[in-house]
Amino acid sequence: MNSQVLSPRNAERLVQLRSLGPGGPPWPRGQKLRFSMDSQWLVSIRISGPERLRWWRLSAEGPFPVASVPFDRGGDAVMLAGAERVLSTSSPGLLQEWAAGDGSLLRESSLKGLAGLSLSADSKKLLLTSGEGKVWLWDVARWQAVRELEASPLQIYEGALSPDGRWAVAGAGNRYVDEPVTLRVWDVETGALHREVPLPLPCAWSVAFHPTQPLVVVGGPPNELLVVDTTRWEQVRHLESVGTDSVSFSPDGGLLVAGGTGFSVLDFHRGQVIYQHTDEEDEQSSHAVMSPDGRLLAWGQGDGTVGLWGVE
Repeated sequence: MNSQVLSPRNAERLVQLRSLGPGGPPWPRGQKLRFSMDSQWLVSIRISGPERLRWWRLSAEGPFPVASVPFDRGGDAVMLAGAERVLSTSSPGLLQEWAAGDGSLLRESSLKGLAGLSLSADSKKLLLTSGEGKVWLWDVARWQAVRELEASPLQIYEGALSPDGRWAVAGAGNRYVDEPVTLRVWDVETGALHREVPLPLPCAWSVAFHPTQPLVVVGGPPNELLVVDTTRWEQVRHLESVGTDSVSFSPDGGLLVAGGTGFSVLDFHRGQVIYQHTDEEDEQSSHAVMSPDGRLLAWGQGDGTVGLWGVE
């Protein structure tokens, strides 16, 4: 696939380039998606129902995945570039490593309540989050926890590590309960809680650091995107999108992509929606993610396939 690097100047010309499958039967609640850091692979994990973890080499012809792994209940997944390995979380709290070539299980560890994972910019560390309020920093090569960050009495949602590796953040709160929702901020070096930033959201289930500026975006229902300044740890802007299950930036930070029942592509600096897409499957809500090279956008479609979008 030949696609231009996406920018605020050309994103309005996005078109679907291909679909990855197979699709159906109906996929309740949708998919979580991640590109590998070299933009050569895409991994998907189904959010609910009979779980299936699968991944595609994007240079291959045809829509079918390299491997598809069934398990009872999934959480999250990332692809390690170069090493051709997939890391995933699954119930009941397993962190697992798979061979990308054939889907064989290489190793696993058990961490109570483990749900989400986020890869550091250098692919050496994982931020692991738990619905039970626990957070770990994990060394990928040594396959062991570096430290456990200060726990929360509330449910922890998706987390992220800052590009410089100094901060770890995650939304915290009990979903749709009349209690304060906060962005918890940890000092990665010590594991201590640095501060909590109040958020005017019923829950906060997606976060992403800006690649070049001291900003982090937090997504929550119904269609809210909050921008927090990480020098003052204060909310400074408010944006809206068709979905907030996931948020991701283009490499230069000029575009923000947010996904859910559809996806929106925003000119981040102007706060304007440049392109938006939905389908007729409103019962599912999937991630939309930008490839690290800035050329592709992936979104989990209502028929269970994954659409790849770009500018020809």
